[in-house]
Amino acid sequence: MFGNGGVYDHLVTKTMTDYSRYFNYLIDAGYPLLIMAGEFDMQDGASGMPAWMKQTLTSLTDNFWTQERRVYEWFYADLLADHKQGGYWQVEGNFTLVTVPKSGHFIPTDNYPVSKSYLDDFIEFGVLECKNETTNCSVAPQMCSMMANCTDPDRGTCGTNG
Repeated sequence: MFGNGGVYDHLVTKTMTDYSRYFNYLIDAGYPLLIMAGEFDMQDGASGMPAWMKQTLTSLTDNFWTQERRVYEWFYADLLADHKQGGYWQVEGNFTLVTVPKSGHFIPTDNYPVSKSYLDDFIEFGVLECKNETTNCSVAPQMCSMMANCTDPDRGTCGTNG
């Protein structure tokens, strides 16, 4: 109830409780865990999520943070006739992180069809599934091509993550 001081007084101690240790517990215990980070989450967009998560999710290896973010394409037959880009995803073991375009922290409200597709994949396969057999959802070859395959020695080399 808005304006109810009693409700606020009761909840204020619970809203700032740090539950982050449970993420590591779930990862370490092998439970499938999907985190959907909206592109418009936090003040600086989705780029702020990995910075926070690197400090919080200590159960993940450094390889998770340096791997390629693959394109998630989804298909929802009732709404669209073809595949659409639904974000970028990374996976390590039982943990999946997906960054959702044009969404904040209310992803199912902001982008219901792609949210349903994530959950369908996650429930059926335990991870997100690549729907594009041609590219394996990889953007690295296209990134390398756009950067002229990093042929300039001052730019380094094009790695597996683009």
